[in-house]
Amino acid sequence: MQFLMIATIKPGTPKRKVIELIRLEAAAAFKLYAREIVRSIHFKADMSGAVMMMEADTQAEIEKALDTLPMVHQGVLSTEIIPLKPYDAYVKLFEKHFK
Repeated sequence: MQFLMIATIKPGTPKRKVIELIRLEAAAAFKLYAREIVRSIHFKADMSGAVMMMEADTQAEIEKALDTLPMVHQGVLSTEIIPLKPYDAYVKLFEKHFK
């Protein structure tokens, strides 16, 4: 199952704390990428956080994986996890053409 994860730096977090953790965060994110849990990662354009496409069997697995990220584990980032399902509107729209 795929999940969209939106991470945002918590208000009031000192910039030095983010800078202190950025290399460790990138290394931990790469480990999740190598394990095929993270499928893609992007910064938010305003640099207030990041967005990841993630994949696992359950949301609990995603939550466990996110806790391996230093910024999440140390409370620097808040996260929102959005479970996704396949888009099926094309099937409904075009089904008569494929019968």
